[in-house]
Amino acid sequence: MLVEIQALVDAANVPNPRRLCVGVDPQRLAMLLAVISRMRGGTYDQDVFVNAGAACVSTNRASDWR
Repeated sequence: MLVEIQALVDAANVPNPRRLCVGVDPQRLAMLLAVISRMRGGTYDQDVFVNAGAACVSTNRASDWR
């Protein structure tokens, strides 16, 4: 199985940055961004756009993307 994940992170020009996702569970994206922010620091003031580029959805709980 091949799944393409596309992501774009850009500086936010507004006080409330956008988090948009297509084909990805929004709560999982929020959790991953929190982990990245804790480890790396700094996604809190950036817009994040994520797209799962495959026509399938994984229901396996062991995967990060559902």
